[in-house]
Formats: sequence, structure tokens, C-alpha cells
Amino acid sequence: MYEVGLPEALWGTPAGEALSLGLHESQARLVENVVGRSRSFWLWCLPRMRAAFEPALDDTTLDTWMEAVTHVAPTPLRVRADEVTYTLHILLRYRLERALVNGTLKVGELSAAWAEQSVALLGFRPRNDVEGSLQDGHWAAGMFGYFPAYALGNLAAAQLYAAALRDHPALEDGFAQGDFSTLLGWLAERVHRHGSTLPIGARVEAATGSPLGVDSFLAHLQARYVKRSA
Repeated sequence: MYEVGLPEALWGTPAGEALSLGLHESQARLVENVVGRSRSFWLWCLPRMRAAFEPALDDTTLDTWMEAVTHVAPTPLRVRADEVTYTLHILLRYRLERALVNGTLKVGELSAAWAEQSVALLGFRPRNDVEGSLQDGHWAAGMFGYFPAYALGNLAAAQLYAAALRDHPALEDGFAQGDFSTLLGWLAERVHRHGSTLPIGARVEAATGSPLGVDSFLAHLQARYVKRSA
């Protein structure tokens, strides 16, 4: 939907393209995590899941389902990580990537360094390189300097959503009815239609009124996970 909403008048020019990997990722993370793990979304979606997979989900309550989709536990694999621990996977790879690029870490030392960082950040040691440095294909494909885009996506997603909710306080009432048009319209107006006319930080600030930062992301995690368990 992001790319469909890019400015038609600028198609074929650099300004008419998606802004950056970080902002592109923010659109996915916003839908996958901020909306897709929310209670309001599952008020609408769970009955449809039950109908599609009956009788397997007949006894599944909304509370039980929410416990599953917001369960937090460290995992060795980034792609299976919950939204609380996910960014730690990015930090792990970023630290090692910097060391590889500046020459302080040799490729032959990568497995041991990965295990060390995994213990420090996530609390466990991978059993093998499949759970360690070879779990993603980015480095093998020569894609260095890519992974911080995932972390930037998390930050921008939370900040954009907070601003959309500020402008439309009843936003989540629409999710419970399967109506996502208000959010999509807000994103189209504030983000999509502008293409690459501003850098990511300036685009997020123009859309939300504040510089891109960590506050909205931390507030999102606090509201969903800390306050819920308090």
C-alpha cells in the first residue's frame, strides 16, 4: 500500500520512489506489530480465524489468543522474535557488522563473537551457526549496513501510529469493525504521497510533529507489556 500511494506525478524519478529501507520497514512493522498484535484487531479477526480453521480454534478465547500473539520470550532466530526482544537481534548483528567492517573482528571469529553477544543480549548461546550468524542471508548476499533499517522501522512505526491515534482517537474502534481506512488514509496523506522528497528523519518529523526518536516505541512497549503485567 505504501508503494501504491507514492506520488503519481513523480513516478520514474528518484523523488517518486519509496523513501528508505527504514521507512519502508516501518510500514510493515506498523501493520504486523502495532496493529496486528492489538486487541482491537483480534476482536475483528479472531472470529474469522475460528470460521476458517474450525473446529481447531472453537475453544480459543480472545484472552488466550492475545496471550499467544503478545508472548515474550527470547529466541535464537530474529524472524521468530517478539516485538520486545526483536531489536536486540538487530543490535547484536550491528555490533558484529561494525567490527567486521572496521577490521577488529575476523570472519573466522564470527561464530564465537556471535555466541558471546547472544549470551549478553538475549541470555542464551546458539547451538550452531544456523541459530547464529548464518540464520539470515543478508551477509552472504553482500548486504552490509542493512540491519539498522529494521530498528529504525520499529521506531518510526510506533511514532507514526502514536501521531495517527492522537489525530484520530477512535482509530482502534474501527479496527474492531475491520475498518483500517482511517489509518491508511492518514499514512497516505502524511507519508506515502510524499515519496522521497525529504530524508526519513525529516519525513517522520513532518508527519508527527516531533523528531524521530525512541519515546513512542518505548511507550508502546510499556503500554502493551509492562502495564498489562503490573
